[in-house]
Amino acid sequence: MKNRKKRVFTEEERINITETALRRSDSTTVADIAKDFGVPTPTLSGWIHRYGNEIRRRIGSEAKPPVPMITKKSFVSRASKSDVIASIRTIVKLLSDGKITQTDALDSIAEEIGKL
Repeated sequence: MKNRKKRVFTEEERINITETALRRSDSTTVADIAKDFGVPTPTLSGWIHRYGNEIRRRIGSEAKPPVPMITKKSFVSRASKSDVIASIRTIVKLLSDGKITQTDALDSIAEEIGKL
């Protein structure tokens, strides 16, 4: 394994990369943007949290918050696992009875899983 020197970004580089990431965030994930710049994903996420509000104010409403990726759970009220499982069982029952289509069932299940 080669010993690589740790890449150090200047504050100006961090802000420029973060600004570009925020401009592209409506169509691309943070992980993909980080890969494009050769920056670790957690590092870019940290920069977005550190510089994001300032950059969003400066460039206006054209920059939206980044596409979410799997992160730590927040303290937002969410559906309980048992409620979601019960809903999925109901959807499967409706599908087996022929009351909904397979496409509708899959959409409904994905929506329920998103509540977790």
